[in-house]
Formats: sequence, C-alpha cells, structure tokens
Amino acid sequence: ATAAALSVTAVLLAAAVDALAAWAGLGRAWSLSASAAVGIAIAFIVGGWLVYDLLCRSPLAQDARIF
Repeated sequence: ATAAALSVTAVLLAAAVDALAAWAGLGRAWSLSASAAVGIAIAFIVGGWLVYDLLCRSPLAQDARIF
C-alpha cells in the first residue's frame, strides 16, 4: 500500500469513529477516553479484516471483474 492510500484510510477511519461516537450519543469522538478510542479503533480494524477475509474466501474472489 502506498503512503497516500494509508493516509486516506486513516482519515476515513477517524471520520467513521467520529460519526459512530456522535450517533451513539457520546458527543464528539475527540472527547472519548483513550481506552474507548482504542477499543473503537481495534473493533474497526478487526471488523474490516473479517469482512476482507470473508470476501476473499467467497465465490466473489474468483470473479476477475471484482478482484
């Protein structure tokens, strides 16, 4: 992955955490405790990895138009 792709991913993850915190009624994500922010980040990383792994194991992975 390139540095630009990682930077975009980091910004999108920060926006997603901020939106999730606002949706959950926690206010702005930046007012979360450090442990809550780390927990949310780890949940997003693990969730993303699981979705990616399931997609790679699915029949969709054999379709050259998608992967």
